[in-house]
Amino acid sequence: MNEYLQAYQAAVICLGLAGGLIVLQILIADVVAIANKHTPGMPIDQGHGSFLFRSARSAANTGETLSAFIACLLFCLFIGANPEWTNGLAMLYIGARVAHMVSYYLDWRLARSAIFAFTIVAIVGLCGLGFSSI
Repeated sequence: MNEYLQAYQAAVICLGLAGGLIVLQILIADVVAIANKHTPGMPIDQGHGSFLFRSARSAANTGETLSAFIACLLFCLFIGANPEWTNGLAMLYIGARVAHMVSYYLDWRLARSAIFAFTIVAIVGLCGLGFSSI
C-alpha cells in the first residue's frame, strides 16, 4: 500500500467492505426475488411484512448512502484529514450499514431507524472532518 495511505488503511479497507456489502445485499435481494417469482422491473408491493420487500429496501438504502460515504471519505483522504478520525468514522459507517441490514432483514423497525442515525453521523462526521482539515 502507498506510504501515504498506510495511515488510512482501515478507511481504505472500509471502501472495499462497502462495495462488498452492497454486492451482497443485491445478491440476497435478487435470490429472494427469484425464489418469490418476482417479475424483474415490477414494483414490490408487499410492504414490510415481506422479506422480499425488506431485502430490496435494505440494498436500496445502502446504495442511497454509499455515494455520500465514498465522496466524504475520499475528501478526507485527499485533504489529509486526521487518520484516526477518518478510520473511525469509516468503520462506524460499515458497522452501521451491517447492523442496519440485519435489523431490516429481521424486521426490527425501531432498531433499524436508530441504527440508520449512526450511518448519518458517520457521513456527516467525515464531511465535517474534511472541511475542518482545510
